[in-house]
Amino acid sequence: MKKCILLFIGAILFMFGTYAQTNIGSNFTANTTLTVANSPYTITGTISVNAGVTVTVEKNVVIKFNSGVYLRVLGTLNAYGSLFTSSSATPTKGIWNGLRVEASGATKGTISLDSCTVEYAIYLYDQNGQINFRHLRPMPDYQRIIGLLA
Repeated sequence: MKKCILLFIGAILFMFGTYAQTNIGSNFTANTTLTVANSPYTITGTISVNAGVTVTVEKNVVIKFNSGVYLRVLGTLNAYGSLFTSSSATPTKGIWNGLRVEASGATKGTISLDSCTVEYAIYLYDQNGQINFRHLRPMPDYQRIIGLLA
């Protein structure tokens, strides 16, 4: 009987653990690693990676974005094998804005995506920053890479 109760409690904890989600609604002001253990992450509003700050995204992390928001990178965003997608249960083309890298004074923001997928976003936007791609999954025709030659 004790084994059945423990098994039942374990199953409930497992179910709630698989639906864990971490909401992010404020700027990254210190070096941060987004881990698989706390994935998926949901960006609830437009936020920034501040200048001088590095955000590292572990492999297999899912980052979801609410409608109409974007992630502005003035520091550094490094991601490997991650998914950047919509938080909507029924996502459509361009439902969230995208990833945007900019310069902050003399410091250029940097986005490095290695073996990542970016889906349902309008753009990957470079405004005097730097975007590095390696094995980026093909983007649908509605997404744009803006400013890479500027």
